[in-house]
Amino acid sequence: MKISKNKRTATKIIFGLISAALLMWTAYLTVSFLSVALPGAFWLAPYLGLVVFDAGMIGWLFVYLYLAEGAMQRTIALGLTVFNLLGVGLMTIAEIVLGGQTLTAAPEGLGTAAIWGVGGWTFVNVAAIVAFHLSSPDARIAAAIQDEKDAVVDLALQDLTARREQNALALSQDMSAGMYNTLVNELASDTDGDGVPDIYERKANRGKRDAPTHDAPRHDADTTPTAAAPGQGATPRLHPDDVAAIAAVVAQMSAPVPSPNGQEVKPGNP
Repeated sequence: MKISKNKRTATKIIFGLISAALLMWTAYLTVSFLSVALPGAFWLAPYLGLVVFDAGMIGWLFVYLYLAEGAMQRTIALGLTVFNLLGVGLMTIAEIVLGGQTLTAAPEGLGTAAIWGVGGWTFVNVAAIVAFHLSSPDARIAAAIQDEKDAVVDLALQDLTARREQNALALSQDMSAGMYNTLVNELASDTDGDGVPDIYERKANRGKRDAPTHDAPRHDADTTPTAAAPGQGATPRLHPDDVAAIAAVVAQMSAPVPSPNGQEVKPGNP
């Protein structure tokens, strides 16, 4: 049987009005029960609770129809739609039975279940939102790529250990050579520039430079006879450089001389 377009439109309007009225009715019962369950809460709190039950049910339904991607997200959205529908039923029954009616006795444990249900439905909805975002295709692709990167890094770390074990000797030799050069440089350090390494000098003498004598002009010894004391003859004065040259010659003459049989012989001892 063919249905006219006008009848279909009228049916949609009537069904929409009925759906809106039902949602308003259940929302009223939910807010009424939450007002009793949360007596000391802010006046807006019972209305915010609708996102866990009535509004949450509609929201997850639209997510399932128009937003969810992939099997995991569609499963979460559909599951939360049904779960929140059960919550709406719990709040509706609890408010009608426990709202002050005197026609029938309230079942034992209904109030306890309804009170605990408010917290339970809130937690499940929050967890579902987190799971929904984690199960998105983009998040799963990013996580998969990151897993592969982590696997490559793990292999690189293993290869690094193997390379270190294989080239440990060469690496340690290069390191020890650098340490040895540092040691030599420190031993030969001459901060005061006196030609003597600092390690050979006492700390008190480091940094003190003797007055230079090699640049001083040389003065020939005065050979003019001077007046001598009675009973003494005149003696010429020697320059310090002449004294150093004489001392060097004397030291060379006193050095041991090797003999033909390999033994050292001091000068003057055949």
